[in-house]
Amino acid sequence: VEPIGDQYILVLQKKIIKRDLKNFEKLFLASKENPKNLDILLELARTASQLNKTDIEISSLKKILSIKNSTKLKSLLAQAYIRKADGQVTSKAQKLINEALAEDPLDPGANFLNGLAQSQIGNEMLAFEIWTELYKRTSENDIWKKDLENNIRSAAKNLGISQKTLENNLKDNVLANNGL
Repeated sequence: VEPIGDQYILVLQKKIIKRDLKNFEKLFLASKENPKNLDILLELARTASQLNKTDIEISSLKKILSIKNSTKLKSLLAQAYIRKADGQVTSKAQKLINEALAEDPLDPGANFLNGLAQSQIGNEMLAFEIWTELYKRTSENDIWKKDLENNIRSAAKNLGISQKTLENNLKDNVLANNGL
């Protein structure tokens, strides 16, 4: 099998971006015509996120939250605030994370971000504990699994935890069995 060339990948990426931009424009107009349509607003937020149009993503998620309260939406909005701040957990994001965790202590998005917040303020052990507990509830199909694995590895390294100790400290060697 011949490897896919870089040129082909670039062409494909440009086509995807062009498609997403066209979809974004349609969704943006549709959201103006139907400002309370949750499906349109959610799809607009998702598409805006893919195109790195964070301000539109944030405004769409805020509109949705004003119509329907949900821990998942709070986690998504917190993620958008964090992306806008180049990965830093802001006070707005922290407030949403805290609200989401108060409503649903097992919310995966809020737990992931809470671990990030703890790591950023130097509470690496708590971040490690949050992330390893979250990992135990993570399925193979969760799109953020690799980011979670990287964060756990980084926290373990910062704490001086060896790979062997990492494996032994986790019930049923969950991380070791999943290739961490």
